[in-house]
Amino acid sequence: MADILYVWHLSAWRMWASWLRYGILLLKPLPKHNAFLHAFRRHVLRDKRHYYCFDAIEHLRQQLLRDSRAVPVTGWGAGSRHRRNYAPISFLTRHVSLPPRYGRLLFRLCLQVCPQNILELGTGLGLATLYLAASQKTARVITVEGNPHLAALARSHFALLGCSNVELMEMSFDHALSVLQTRACCFDMVVIDGDHRGKATLRYMTTLLPILAQKALVVLDDIRWSGDMAKAWHQLIMHPSVCLSIDLFRMGLLLLDHNPGPNHVAMWYGL
Repeated sequence: MADILYVWHLSAWRMWASWLRYGILLLKPLPKHNAFLHAFRRHVLRDKRHYYCFDAIEHLRQQLLRDSRAVPVTGWGAGSRHRRNYAPISFLTRHVSLPPRYGRLLFRLCLQVCPQNILELGTGLGLATLYLAASQKTARVITVEGNPHLAALARSHFALLGCSNVELMEMSFDHALSVLQTRACCFDMVVIDGDHRGKATLRYMTTLLPILAQKALVVLDDIRWSGDMAKAWHQLIMHPSVCLSIDLFRMGLLLLDHNPGPNHVAMWYGL
């Protein structure tokens, strides 16, 4: 259902065009000797095991879905179609936060790649952050949120679930990236979910490159949110540092390596 709700945001003609192009990509067979792809399909896409932390995070989500308190959300995350100045927490949880199945996907993806330094651009209410942090207790998770009201809520959620390996930077993405460059950070995994403008996404990737590990993994949410985002995605998969891209329709994954030989594939995550 998450993908059905996602395509609801798309105009009718672009929705069908996107599904058609995606369907054609799905017909392309996976490279036989790509160990990462086959492990990803088996241990991330097809793994149905229920992990211990899922219940606590989803219990929090259910509480937030019943929370009628309104918070200021001016700015929303650039590129958002929502235009309210205030919104109930229940609305943000239902329509802005990453759906549960994609939170579980991030959790299992972290189990596969075992990142030690994770960066998230776009904390929101912190539900996706909790999935990232729970998967790797020894990893450091840095998450960035520009809305002070959402940042305060996210901090309270981290404390509630005893999440001690998260650092929240309350500032714009551009400011945070400039600060992280001065720290000489090196991230194994980055999740970008908070700015739906194609040009901004491309700018973030350019700024990120110096602080990414050689074989870093970059996850982009909402790659088909707009024509602008779709164009940015297609530019990114052709970047010389990208050796593998995985199209999940809603999400896109970029595996970086300085070795040549890019592979661009689509994989099915169901509805």
